[in-house]
Amino acid sequence: MQLTAIVKLVSVALLVLTTSLYFIEHSERKSLIVKNEVLIAERDSLFNQAQEQQKKIQLFNELSRRLAEERNNANDEIERLSDELRSGPKRVYVKAECPSVSNTDSTRSLGDAGAARLSETAREDYVRLRQMITDNINQISYLQGYIQSQCLAQKHGSFPAP
Repeated sequence: MQLTAIVKLVSVALLVLTTSLYFIEHSERKSLIVKNEVLIAERDSLFNQAQEQQKKIQLFNELSRRLAEERNNANDEIERLSDELRSGPKRVYVKAECPSVSNTDSTRSLGDAGAARLSETAREDYVRLRQMITDNINQISYLQGYIQSQCLAQKHGSFPAP
């Protein structure tokens, strides 16, 4: 009889131990599942951030490439204009009035006066001003594109077309 009591006692102890271990393991499993779900959510968030950053980088690269191409084209056009102004086939027309010539006397003549032309300094100033205007327009376009593709996209969570 003593043996059956010991067996019953050991059986009860094993049952209590097994039940306790089961509940501990079950609790740990639930905890690990929750931690796993949190880690998966963090991973997905980081992946989405990386994709958004990649889109921003692509937009920035496209903006830089497009504006560099526009700047090169504008510089080529200004160089061509400068060459044409220097060699003579192209002229810059300037609306001007000569204060020394009166409009009331229609019989006056300037004689054999040639066509009005810009001086070399004025031509160089004209070309330099055109270059400065082109540079400023290019810089403004670049900054506007940068703000749209990098700053506003981050604020609004979307990426405008370049």
